[in-house]
Amino acid sequence: MGKRKEIVEDESEEDPESSFYVEVITKARVVEGGKFWWSYPDSDNTWEPYENVKGCTRLLKSFWKEVGKDKRKNPGPVGEEYVASEKWIKTEKLIFQRDMDKNTDVDKSNDVIDLDQEDEEDEEEKKPAEVARKPERKEHKPKEPVPSSSKALLQTKAEGSRTKVVQISDSDSEDDKPLKKKAKSEKTKTKPSVPEVRKNDTLEKLNIRKKASASVTSSVASNDDGRREAESALSASKGKFSNLKIKKKLRVETNNANDKSEFTLNSAPPLTADEINVHRPKPIERRVAEEINLLDSDVYGSLFLPSQSQQDVPAESAPPDIDAAENFLETISSRTAAAALKPSELAKAEALKAAMPPPPPRPVYKKWTWDGELFVKSNQDFADRLCNVRFEDITDVSGDGFKFDVLMDGKDSIRFDRLYTMFEMRTILRALRRVDQFASMCHTGPADRDALLTFKTFMRDKNLAARTPVMTDFGHVAEMIVFPVESELSGLLSVPLSLSNHAMCIVALMPWAVRPSAYKPLGKYPSDKVERRSREEIEDWSNALAPTRVTSQLVDDLKLLAFPKWLINMVRDQQYCVWARSVEPIPQEYGKIFARELRPETAALFNVLTALGAKNVGYRHDLIFVFVHVGALDTLNYLEALPERRSKRPEIRFFTYGRHNCVKPDLWGLHEIYSLGGVVTFTPKALLEDPFGCANLIMKLHKHPLWLSYMLPSVLAVFIKFTSMPSNPIEAFSTEPFRFGRILHLILDGSISVMESPPLVEQPKTATEPSPSDEWIVTQLKSLRRTLTDIVEESWRIFISQFSNKSDPEIYTALEGKINDDLIRMQMQPSMRSTYRRYVIIKAESEKHISCYKGGFEWETMRTFKIRDDFFGKEQPPNNQQAKK
Repeated sequence: MGKRKEIVEDESEEDPESSFYVEVITKARVVEGGKFWWSYPDSDNTWEPYENVKGCTRLLKSFWKEVGKDKRKNPGPVGEEYVASEKWIKTEKLIFQRDMDKNTDVDKSNDVIDLDQEDEEDEEEKKPAEVARKPERKEHKPKEPVPSSSKALLQTKAEGSRTKVVQISDSDSEDDKPLKKKAKSEKTKTKPSVPEVRKNDTLEKLNIRKKASASVTSSVASNDDGRREAESALSASKGKFSNLKIKKKLRVETNNANDKSEFTLNSAPPLTADEINVHRPKPIERRVAEEINLLDSDVYGSLFLPSQSQQDVPAESAPPDIDAAENFLETISSRTAAAALKPSELAKAEALKAAMPPPPPRPVYKKWTWDGELFVKSNQDFADRLCNVRFEDITDVSGDGFKFDVLMDGKDSIRFDRLYTMFEMRTILRALRRVDQFASMCHTGPADRDALLTFKTFMRDKNLAARTPVMTDFGHVAEMIVFPVESELSGLLSVPLSLSNHAMCIVALMPWAVRPSAYKPLGKYPSDKVERRSREEIEDWSNALAPTRVTSQLVDDLKLLAFPKWLINMVRDQQYCVWARSVEPIPQEYGKIFARELRPETAALFNVLTALGAKNVGYRHDLIFVFVHVGALDTLNYLEALPERRSKRPEIRFFTYGRHNCVKPDLWGLHEIYSLGGVVTFTPKALLEDPFGCANLIMKLHKHPLWLSYMLPSVLAVFIKFTSMPSNPIEAFSTEPFRFGRILHLILDGSISVMESPPLVEQPKTATEPSPSDEWIVTQLKSLRRTLTDIVEESWRIFISQFSNKSDPEIYTALEGKINDDLIRMQMQPSMRSTYRRYVIIKAESEKHISCYKGGFEWETMRTFKIRDDFFGKEQPPNNQQAKK
């Protein structure tokens, strides 16, 4: 905070109504007060009452934003402090110093210095050290008065009396650099009064002031010239630090015992900050020629003239009277002197002020809020009322977009038809242009709090969001997106901190990227052209569907499914089943009978296959085609006889259809999956029982164009640990590097991968976290540079972190479940399911407790595993003797 400019009396009497420059606010304390001083050490810092810094609008907003706005509204116990960070304090100090330096450079060109002021500045330049520290209270001895023919040029204090030093801000602007030196003097023993001025000299002196404001000279030839120089320094405009100024009324002490006043002025006449703007970095001592008699009605009354209303101004007004305007502005300077009036004189002034009509009341603008009911759809035809909600704390973002107060006018409720996952919301956000306004959604009363809190908690835990359309006379123009404050949408949409600190739910008003004026003409397509276009499509499909009768509904279903024409003749009159578990209602009779209410793509699939003569035989009968909904791929392992059909029935073909939020849009539609080839992985017991046989199988699969192999890092860690027992794996590898067989060399050569399945979720949970797919790629790239020693050391670390506190049976059981879960994710990968058909796990001969088709996969031993495509000719299962040779 800047050095305070105030009326200073001796005996430590300070005027509480003074002005301060606020440099920075470092802390806030509950129920305490004090002051801080700019350019002084921290030992001089004191506490400042909150009322004294209310004018520092920008600094206060920045401070509460730094320490938390909720602490301002809900303060803690008495004595609790809220401290800003050192980085923030340093930044604010730099901003203050920069602005003060800029303002000082500008003010230098406007300085008007008289002879006495130049002498004072020379003395101050000789003592730079006194400016840098907080000065002690010293007696101020005024200069000798300059000779003049006028008796009222400058009043000096009487001998032996004390004088009050008035140190006033030279400007209403905060651009001025804070004064770093406080002038002090002794208190006058004889009480002064205002010198008397003849009434008939008033207008003459006003005209002198008017002329003085028009020109400024550098030399002072007379007392009137010095006065004109001082008056011209008061014509500067208001600076940019006006919002940092704490304005307080200056007062001059009077004495009823003596009618004369003595002033020692270090600056301009005593003007308040509300009356005139002054732009000067240092105070200029001026000589008072004569004081205006404030009892004159024509002068004193001008201080309280009512402002003329806009209706009273004529359409074509005459040119302004410059002289009258200047005279009026000069009379404003006499307000400060009114503090020295007698009580009887002040009573007359109050009577004149009371006789004037009161100003018209200013309109009070209330913040817009909206109250209404919230409905949530419970079934296809009904929606249940949840609670009453309120939209408040409206925050503009775009400035020229849609507004809540316009779109919600006349509405008494909002409705959510369904909740959306983050994947779905990202798809919706692509079609929306921007955020026009934010609002906070809260409950209207205590009875609605629990219902809204439960709804918000459910969306937060499930990572969901809601939307409701905004309809106008022009059509569907925007969306209102509602989500919890903790949702990742807060980061994606850049929700302001003012809302996220206290709101329960956030409402984002977002217009569609395509305006109604752009898509409405599509609905006005001529009916004859629509019919002609429909006939052309029907004729095109008739050739492919012949001899099936083609209708417009059948064509629409084919287009919805993106059904390829080459598949039509293959599906005709064939047997099939549809797997849509967790997407559609559970069918009856093992997939033969589905419910009537189905998703559009499932209903369209049944219509097309029925038109082509295909028959739904369910899951337990012999079939040729299996259609899997893209949203049910994670449950496909529950399909009966899936491993046998993929390994022993190569003629059975699998297709995905439909659309779902868990799948990218480019994978929607009809696509063939699980066509050829396969993926092989190993259990740790299989590697321990026959490491050479496993190595031969790995080399064989590496040569096959449609097969590949991999193992989990945890499986390799268990294999290395149990192979090197009882010693440490690192010591065992350094002494006996061939103990682990060729497995490590095959890993180093790239014949087999040591990896886990890539993550299915590509988007991070929050905006600041990296993508899971990117992390997986980085991990795999790092593994390419590993040596054999690095592989052993990494495996040893994995074993210690995952299995150090488990027994051997617990380790094998845990790895069985981990391998099964990893293969489920592996077969759902788009690149894997479109290429590889079979997913095989090589187990040991001793693992007889594991069934051959556990979890929907093939659990084979080295003896029973077969590729079954004759790529290597008539194959024979490898045995231990062949592997050792």
